[in-house]
Amino acid sequence: MSDVLIVADIVSVLFLLVVLCGIFFTTRNPSIKTRWYERAVLICIFGLTMNAVSYMLDDRLKVSFLLMTFNYLSFVSFDLLLISFAFYLYYFIDDKSKTLHYYLVIHIIFLLIDFTFITIGTISDGLFEIVDYKYAQGPLIDFIAIMPTACIISTFVLLILKRKILGSGTFWALLSYLIIGISIAIVQIFAPEFEFGYIGAALSFVIIYVIIQSKTIAETKLRAEIYNTLSTQDVLTGLLNRRGYDNFLSKVSDNDTLNAVFCDLNGLKNINDTIGHEAGDEFIKDFAKLLNESFGDGNIFRISGDEFVVIYLEMTENVFLDRMNLFKDKLYSNGRVAAFGYSCGTGKNAITTVNAAEKMMYADKEDYYKATGDSRR
Repeated sequence: MSDVLIVADIVSVLFLLVVLCGIFFTTRNPSIKTRWYERAVLICIFGLTMNAVSYMLDDRLKVSFLLMTFNYLSFVSFDLLLISFAFYLYYFIDDKSKTLHYYLVIHIIFLLIDFTFITIGTISDGLFEIVDYKYAQGPLIDFIAIMPTACIISTFVLLILKRKILGSGTFWALLSYLIIGISIAIVQIFAPEFEFGYIGAALSFVIIYVIIQSKTIAETKLRAEIYNTLSTQDVLTGLLNRRGYDNFLSKVSDNDTLNAVFCDLNGLKNINDTIGHEAGDEFIKDFAKLLNESFGDGNIFRISGDEFVVIYLEMTENVFLDRMNLFKDKLYSNGRVAAFGYSCGTGKNAITTVNAAEKMMYADKEDYYKATGDSRR
């Protein structure tokens, strides 16, 4: 029987490692409930490992202290597993109710009692002992399931109370953790030598991952993508903002050909002061539309109130200069609504290239001032 349990423990570890890999490769910034799920799975893997090692070394390792240590860790890890799952449920439901707080406190109290019981039972040989380098159950072994069973019952009560919040699918997936646990507890009452606790927990975690956690991870990833989009997008124009600009430049390869256009609106301050900021906003949006029409195949950024940058990668200089001539014609036909400059370079000197385009833009703005007699921005 011990060989069967060793194989079952190892297979369970492999399944849980697959689950952890699924989380690791799909989630960069996991939510707090996913972190607690990961901790519970890691503790389950540790418990399965201790269990398997205890069976493998039983009557083989001639060091009683090590055998006792492995068995002790196997017992206490189950308490850590239960408390980790309790925290997972606490953050999963997260309805700020007193019921959740009471549930967590009850779990902590029950498992502290159980931890004390296991520790004293191990030291006194009441829970188990090592006889001739073999594990032997002690007289207190019949009481080992009391506190974990109390935790399972309190979890069952919590799920019943929160079933409407959880929804049918989630409720039954979480209930599988209890159903499997209770079934194993019943088996162990009649056949205490069958220690399937960790194997049952592993099966429950796989079910929870398939039904709940994979969905949770997908939702977290989607929220992160939405947040990243919103954090890099200019609300007024829909263009990328300064943060998007910085992120873009940080990812440019040194060997990339990089061409930059720098634009600064002419007369925005005058419009804001004389007509109003709503008219100024419309002016900005109209220019953003003009940039999209001219450089829709490039990367356009609004880096400040009236400053815009366009970046092209891997465009030949001749093609880029032709585009600049066309853009100049469009600006002049629209009353020179902006001054602009441009420069060609590489990803390695991207900032220098943009600065050169900005310098050229200031020269164009000075020319605009002279041509129009306007000295205001």
